[in-house]
Order: sequence, then structure tokens, then C-alpha cells
Amino acid sequence: MKTSAKKPKKKSRSAAVPLGGVDYQALLQHGARRVRPQDLAAVARHARAIQSMAQGLAGLHPQLAARVRLLVDLVSDYQRRRYRKVSVRIIHAATYALLYFLSPNDVVPDQIPLVGFGDDAAIIGLVFYLAEQDLEDYSSWKGVAYPG
Repeated sequence: MKTSAKKPKKKSRSAAVPLGGVDYQALLQHGARRVRPQDLAAVARHARAIQSMAQGLAGLHPQLAARVRLLVDLVSDYQRRRYRKVSVRIIHAATYALLYFLSPNDVVPDQIPLVGFGDDAAIIGLVFYLAEQDLEDYSSWKGVAYPG
């Protein structure tokens, strides 16, 4: 009679963030699957606008500006083939998060004072949570502080 010891399940890197009843992890995964090469180019093309929006929110969301800046740089460096030590899955998640941030009409419209960018911050924070090591490695390669 064989006794088989059950292997402990691996902890998954799951981070369901139910803000306002929305599963942001599912939203991020769905959006990242739909990212196309032209979306990476759009992030590079709109980099200044994205970073300017984030900088304008720095008082309300202190880490947001630095996180957005790092994601914009990562996607731009990847798109320009300067940095390729990151999976396409992470690039797609970062791209989707930045395009989501740029869009004024998302789950919580950005025009709503104080809370309008909460969902944007949640999506970007989720990318940082899921890709922490990749983003730390990129920060080191870039020579900038990790805004984790």
C-alpha cells in the first residue's frame, strides 16, 4: 500500500484588488492580453503627457508619479530595443496600465475629485506587485531608485 504525501500547493502571486467591487487583477490580465505592438508605440509617443498627468497627481498619490515614470521608461526602452530582460507579459501589463491611466473614462472616471484616479493607482500598483523583481532589475539597470 502506497501512501502518497500531498505536495503543498505553491503560493500564487495573486493580488485580487476589489476596489469598488471590481477585480482589478482580472481587468489587468484581460487588458494585457489585448495589447498590440502599436500600443507600445502609443505609450512612447504619449510619454510626456502620461508623465505630466502623473506629476500633477503627486500630491494626492505620492508614489504614483515615480511609478508611472518608471513604467513609461520601461515600455519605451523595450519598444526601442534598449532593454529586453523582461517578459512580454510584463511589458503588456505595464502598457495596458499606462493606457488605462491615460484614459479619462475608466472604471472610476478621472473627473471625480479625490477618487477618480484611485482605480488608476490600483492598476499601476498591481503591476508593481506582480512584477516587483523585474521592475527592481530594470531600475538597477537604468540607475534610478526603485519606487516600489
